[in-house]
Amino acid sequence: MYQLNRLGRIFLAALSLAYAFDAVADGTDSGTTVTNSVTMNYTVNSVSQSANTSVDFTVDSKLRLDVTTPQTEWVTAVPGQTQGGGTATSIQFVVTNNSNASTDVVIAVIDQALQQVDGFSTIGSTAISPTTITVWEDTDGDGVLDGGETTLGTTAGSYALTGTLAEDEERTISLSIDVDGGSGADEYHAYTLVAAVASGATPLGNDDSGNVAPSGTAAAVANGKDTVEIVFADTFTGSTLGDDEGYDFLAGSPGPTGADDDDNDGQAANASGFRTRIALGIAKHGEVLWDPISSNRYDGAGAATANVPKAIPGAILLYVIGIAADSGLDATSVLIDDDIPETLVDPGNTTGEAPASINMPASVDIDINGSTETFTLDAAVTADGQYHVQDCAGSAIASTNFAASPEVDDADLGACDDGDTGYVAYVVTVDDTVTP
Repeated sequence: MYQLNRLGRIFLAALSLAYAFDAVADGTDSGTTVTNSVTMNYTVNSVSQSANTSVDFTVDSKLRLDVTTPQTEWVTAVPGQTQGGGTATSIQFVVTNNSNASTDVVIAVIDQALQQVDGFSTIGSTAISPTTITVWEDTDGDGVLDGGETTLGTTAGSYALTGTLAEDEERTISLSIDVDGGSGADEYHAYTLVAAVASGATPLGNDDSGNVAPSGTAAAVANGKDTVEIVFADTFTGSTLGDDEGYDFLAGSPGPTGADDDDNDGQAANASGFRTRIALGIAKHGEVLWDPISSNRYDGAGAATANVPKAIPGAILLYVIGIAADSGLDATSVLIDDDIPETLVDPGNTTGEAPASINMPASVDIDINGSTETFTLDAAVTADGQYHVQDCAGSAIASTNFAASPEVDDADLGACDDGDTGYVAYVVTVDDTVTP
């Protein structure tokens, strides 16, 4: 008996090892016939006899879809972006068939507007007003609607995915929005994508274990050993915030009301969304450096003094035009034009102080779209009748002489990538010419 037990343990260990090498994530395929045979050996009147019997059963369908999104933060949308112009950004959802059978899939896009998305930064109080949305099966997953990819629609609602999802197959669904050019910064818009198992384009309303989809009706529990039953095996792993909701496919509900996602309901969901950012922000700083009464605002090292000069005729002013790229998108061919009023003239026209004796600050702080940017002034920025350009690449400053009347003409800041800053700086005088 000991020997038989020992051989049995060896056999089971070998069998387990064989399954370990042959196992797949979704288990034994649906529809597989499993035959379990037994043999009996015995002796009657010294004659060896044997008998055998077997039982067959068919593996049932364990249906599970999972929806994930690669985004961990709001995706930047720029006012004026359009899918047709190739400038629209997009969010992605990945639908994975983690079943042990192929299945048809229907999806629903829920417009969540100002819904907070789990794990994303806190939303503001203004929703983006998309002029158009585009939903498509993103074959290469690059977030761009390429030629040959299938557009599902241009509104929130439900759609059937093309073909059948095989076991372990993934499909990427992308969604882009066109944004009105008048939109401001820090507007938000969330979307939820729900995927449900289906037969053709019809979502399954129930399984054979008493589980139901939203608005579905429970069917009698069935379990024929030679037939393939369906079991909903999905689990709800979404947010408690209401962003990862279900969808009532049977009623065609446009929103999550009455269709909260749950375990074993034949569907799964995830959420993502957009935040508008101004691709390239600009702001202008101006201050009085010197006047003939109070003298210099700064000492020779760029630190502030106790002097507070005023913008009186003959005073010398510093202007800094600050540029900041803060959207995740790149801007190219950035040119600045500044029509300087006639009351501001070349600093060499001042009657009270030589331009060389005007002191500059070491840096200036400029608020650009709600974020303070510090611009360190190059030593070349002086009261010398020129405008000075520090481009977004941080290259050495370029200086250009003013024309007869001070004017900044096509100051070239080059390409500004996300996080880059650049500036244009110049010094002028408040005209102190005596009016006859």
